[in-house]
Amino acid sequence: MARNFPLPFRSLPLLPFKIIESELSRACNQLVSSDAPSMLPVPDHIRQEAQRIWQSLLDMHEKHEQHENEILEAQAWSLLLSKVQAEALDRAHVPHPPVMIPVTEEQLSFWHRFAMEVEFLPPEELEDLELLEAISEEWTGAASIAEAIRLHRAIRGHVESMQGLKVCILGPSSSCEYHLGIEVLEEKLLTILGDGDLQLMFCGPEVPTARSSQRGKLQLEHRPGLWHEQPEAGVVAGTAAAASWELFIALNAGTSLREYQEQWRETFMKLPQSSMIYITGYNLLEVQEANRDLRTGMDRWPDELDEATCRVCRSGTLKGFDRVELGTTPASFPGKANYAECIVPGLGGLGAGLPVEPWWPIFARS
Repeated sequence: MARNFPLPFRSLPLLPFKIIESELSRACNQLVSSDAPSMLPVPDHIRQEAQRIWQSLLDMHEKHEQHENEILEAQAWSLLLSKVQAEALDRAHVPHPPVMIPVTEEQLSFWHRFAMEVEFLPPEELEDLELLEAISEEWTGAASIAEAIRLHRAIRGHVESMQGLKVCILGPSSSCEYHLGIEVLEEKLLTILGDGDLQLMFCGPEVPTARSSQRGKLQLEHRPGLWHEQPEAGVVAGTAAAASWELFIALNAGTSLREYQEQWRETFMKLPQSSMIYITGYNLLEVQEANRDLRTGMDRWPDELDEATCRVCRSGTLKGFDRVELGTTPASFPGKANYAECIVPGLGGLGAGLPVEPWWPIFARS
């Protein structure tokens, strides 16, 4: 890949541009079959940006200047090589996420409002992007769980109340849901959800300890182990007992990671058809891959479940990678925690036409 581009950055001003262009052409075409009739040229936007960087470095080199602009050009060159990688993957018809993973206006608006209404911060403090980033990093796990519950309410038409909803969070991790500990996670969920009539079960191999608690009508359970090994999953997925779990959530699931693929396949086989499934990932391609993994694991599901929505998630953290160093497998792509979401409504949902979404806290103000 272009990350193995043979010409070191500092050598660029020492070479004729034709050599640099030739190496860029090789990198853009290196994944194309050798049987291809001809190699496509370097795209104009890549060639022009490379020439601009080369000329800037050449000017600095001839003047014997050590300028701070050299750092900026090094960053520009690194980004350019990511674009070369994307071009190589495109020419080989290999799917990949966009080079850039931008923070969206919807995400900024979400965390701005969240900071005012949940953290009670004054608007003038929220001009500091680093503060918003820190809040989003701290709250993204609990907030994304609440987002899934809010979407379930909207999709199923239960905007006013949701009595006795049973939610299972699959594969919670020490780096997301539990990164501040079980007690902190529970306090954050209580803050967001109030004491609504909810049963939340966290089930996965990284659950630190078995634990149950109740906060008003909010029941919380943490259960180590895999869902498909639990008694609740032992029933036939189409029965009423299995369908009592109405919402399954998997944050930053990583279904394409080789070490987890078989576990997810077995779990997907045990999910009831009527339940809504909500999966997040570090970028859009990751949740699109999760949707395909779900289809593969659930090939017995009816066609109605093909109505899935994959999009940027407003409760994703603002911190993380703004661009990717492209690899050859979706699981290798970095990004931002909970950056994108896949929503599978399940039987009885509204399909891909998602309704207008209300604000939350869900139960505390309903």
